[in-house]
Amino acid sequence: MEIIKTEKKLKEVDEVVESYSLCDKCNKKIDIDRYDSFQCELKCRTGNIYPEGGGGDQQKMELCQSCAKNIIEFLKESGYRIIESKWDC
Repeated sequence: MEIIKTEKKLKEVDEVVESYSLCDKCNKKIDIDRYDSFQCELKCRTGNIYPEGGGGDQQKMELCQSCAKNIIEFLKESGYRIIESKWDC
Protein backbone atom coordinates (compact mmCIF):
# COMPACT_ATOMS: atom_id res chain seq x y z
CA MET A 1 0.00 0.00 0.00
CA GLU A 2 1.37 3.37 -1.03
CA ILE A 3 0.63 6.25 1.27
CA ILE A 4 1.21 9.79 0.04
CA LYS A 5 1.30 12.53 2.62
CA THR A 6 1.02 16.11 1.36
CA GLU A 7 1.54 19.41 3.11
CA LYS A 8 0.51 22.82 1.96
CA LYS A 9 3.46 25.24 2.19
CA LEU A 10 3.40 28.97 1.75
CA LYS A 11 6.37 30.44 -0.02
CA GLU A 12 7.65 33.81 1.13
CA VAL A 13 8.11 36.30 -1.68
CA ASP A 14 9.94 39.62 -1.42
CA GLU A 15 8.09 42.39 -3.19
CA VAL A 16 9.60 45.81 -3.84
CA VAL A 17 7.19 48.40 -2.51
CA GLU A 18 9.50 51.41 -2.67
CA SER A 19 12.83 52.11 -4.31
CA TYR A 20 14.90 55.25 -3.89
CA SER A 21 18.46 56.49 -3.37
CA LEU A 22 19.96 58.45 -0.51
CA CYS A 23 22.39 61.33 -0.96
CA ASP A 24 25.90 60.27 0.00
CA LYS A 25 26.58 63.73 1.49
CA CYS A 26 23.47 64.73 3.49
CA ASN A 27 21.78 61.28 3.63
CA LYS A 28 18.43 62.71 2.44
CA LYS A 29 16.17 60.87 0.02
CA ILE A 30 16.89 61.86 -3.60
CA ASP A 31 13.39 62.87 -4.53
CA ILE A 32 12.28 63.48 -8.09
CA ASP A 33 8.76 63.44 -9.42
CA ARG A 34 7.52 61.33 -12.29
CA TYR A 35 8.54 63.60 -15.17
CA ASP A 36 11.69 65.20 -13.76
CA SER A 37 15.12 64.02 -14.73
CA PHE A 38 17.97 64.33 -12.27
CA GLN A 39 21.09 62.28 -11.76
CA CYS A 40 24.37 63.30 -10.14
CA GLU A 41 26.93 60.58 -9.74
CA LEU A 42 30.65 61.20 -9.32
CA LYS A 43 32.79 58.17 -10.15
CA CYS A 44 36.52 57.49 -10.32
CA ARG A 45 37.80 54.15 -11.65
CA THR A 46 41.39 52.95 -11.58
CA GLY A 47 42.86 49.63 -12.59
CA ASN A 48 43.88 47.63 -15.64
CA ILE A 49 42.03 46.53 -18.76
CA TYR A 50 43.32 43.76 -21.01
CA PRO A 51 41.66 42.00 -23.95
CA GLU A 52 40.94 38.99 -21.73
CA GLY A 53 39.53 41.06 -18.85
CA GLY A 54 40.60 43.37 -16.11
CA GLY A 55 39.58 45.00 -12.89
CA GLY A 56 40.44 47.60 -10.34
CA ASP A 57 39.00 49.95 -7.77
CA GLN A 58 36.10 52.36 -7.98
CA GLN A 59 35.07 55.31 -5.85
CA LYS A 60 31.54 56.59 -6.37
CA MET A 61 28.99 58.91 -4.79
CA GLU A 62 25.43 59.89 -5.62
CA LEU A 63 24.19 63.35 -4.64
CA CYS A 64 20.83 65.07 -4.20
CA GLN A 65 20.02 68.23 -6.17
CA SER A 66 21.05 70.57 -3.37
CA CYS A 67 24.41 68.88 -2.70
CA ALA A 68 25.07 68.56 -6.47
CA LYS A 69 24.53 72.31 -6.89
CA ASN A 70 26.88 73.00 -3.97
CA ILE A 71 29.68 70.73 -5.25
CA ILE A 72 29.48 72.18 -8.76
CA GLU A 73 29.78 75.73 -7.37
CA PHE A 74 32.67 74.63 -5.14
CA LEU A 75 34.50 73.04 -8.07
CA LYS A 76 33.97 76.13 -10.27
CA GLU A 77 35.28 78.41 -7.50
CA SER A 78 38.30 76.08 -7.07
CA GLY A 79 39.25 76.49 -10.74
CA TYR A 80 37.83 73.27 -12.19
CA ARG A 81 36.38 73.55 -15.68
CA ILE A 82 32.72 72.53 -15.75
CA ILE A 83 31.47 71.78 -19.27
CA GLU A 84 27.80 72.66 -19.67
CA SER A 85 25.68 71.35 -22.53
CA LYS A 86 22.11 70.45 -23.49
CA TRP A 87 20.75 66.93 -23.88
CA ASP A 88 17.55 65.41 -25.23
CA CYS A 89 15.94 62.00 -25.64
